[in-house]
Amino acid sequence: MPKMTVLCLKDTGHVLAAVTEPPSGPPKLESVVGDAFLLRNTIGANPNLGDDAIFSLPPSMLEVKSVPLDTRAIAHPQSFVVNGGIVVQVSTTGTDIQRYRRHWRNFRLRRKCRG
Repeated sequence: MPKMTVLCLKDTGHVLAAVTEPPSGPPKLESVVGDAFLLRNTIGANPNLGDDAIFSLPPSMLEVKSVPLDTRAIAHPQSFVVNGGIVVQVSTTGTDIQRYRRHWRNFRLRRKCRG
């Protein structure tokens, strides 16, 4: 069965990036993100973040997983979450989005506390 490698949030399983998996297997996290993974705010204008807000996610918040290939996740990775060893498309309403927003709100608060 073809596989893909996904980069996801460790706490929630939300997929940030997805690529087809090389024959050698999934790469190590450090080779994918280095010191940090940069994520741009694409949700839209947010008065608290600004249009060009960029988050720097440390490797401790991320993980690389090998899952069965789903070409929809390659095209739109941030619409998926890893659940039970497969990627599942999340709804655009309801608890998935609420959990995602809560995660980012907590991330921003932790970041502000660090100064």
